[in-house]
Amino acid sequence: MILFYIIIGFIILDLITKDEKMKKRLSILLMIVLTGFSMFRDQSVGTDTRIFCSAFYLMNDMSIGECLETRYEILNILLFKIIGLISREPQALIVISSVIINFSIYECIIKKSKNPLTTAILYFTLNYYFSFLCLMRQALALAMVLIGFKMLEKNRYKTYCIFVILACLFHTSAIIFLLLIPFKKISKKVNPMMFVIPISIIGFLMGEKILTISTSIISDYAKYIDSEYVGSSYVTAGLYTLTSLIFLIFGLFVPARDKIDEKYENDMNYNMLKWIVAIGTIISAISIKIAVFSRVYIYFGFFSILWLSESIHLLSKKENLLIWKTIIYISTMVYVIVLSKYDWYGIFPYKFFIN
Repeated sequence: MILFYIIIGFIILDLITKDEKMKKRLSILLMIVLTGFSMFRDQSVGTDTRIFCSAFYLMNDMSIGECLETRYEILNILLFKIIGLISREPQALIVISSVIINFSIYECIIKKSKNPLTTAILYFTLNYYFSFLCLMRQALALAMVLIGFKMLEKNRYKTYCIFVILACLFHTSAIIFLLLIPFKKISKKVNPMMFVIPISIIGFLMGEKILTISTSIISDYAKYIDSEYVGSSYVTAGLYTLTSLIFLIFGLFVPARDKIDEKYENDMNYNMLKWIVAIGTIISAISIKIAVFSRVYIYFGFFSILWLSESIHLLSKKENLLIWKTIIYISTMVYVIVLSKYDWYGIFPYKFFIN
């Protein structure tokens, strides 16, 4: 796919370009390219895309009451109805949702990352771009959470909860983001590695029990109990877990210790990122046994992009920065290529909607 070659080109530009303003412009260009490929994809690209397009088409001939009897959350239904006022063509849903999702992601990248081009590249090479081509409801829910995350940073917990509730109206699983409130209060001196590995092992062993508890809280997930999503996902979820754990370890131990201490002292949000990545690692470990949890991992896994980019920024020597960036880019490109071969999200063969 031509997009892989485009990404390789941006990787080379990131490694050889020293002008930070130019890198910022390149990050904007990259996100425009990614948004374009997302907007103009065919309905067959992404395992859930055709389902969403079919629902969009049908619900525009249904009343709100009838729509509420379907499995779709209220904000998805309202989005369908609003877009339907513009066009009844399902491609309109793909175009508009792609703009909303990728704009919210880049808005987060540009405000949170010291290396926006690196972060935008990792958005692709860590497979989140492909994930969101398929998981539209989760991506829209994440967009709401990213807006609300600013409120959490300012300790405006009630406002943050409102955004999480709005996210739940796109996908109920977003309720898990309420976990971030108590984690924000945890001391910055506590190392998450004390908990991640043992809890991940316990979670892996008790996957079925955790699913049962989850379905008792979110009844919509009861339909997954006897579905294919309850099965194991040793390759994809195993890769997610391994990479998430490696990134957590990298950020905690590789950058210069004095810089890490300074960052923790001056920026509590960086401290929060390590806990978000830690939670994601645990959820990903559970998804090895129960595949459906990988769809929840996507939420927390996205923050690993910001965590890894921030960790790279803390490297003490420029020569180390170049070496580590090269290693990370090569390994993550191999990672996304391996995942694409398994075609977990039905992205390939990619087709434009206009042949």
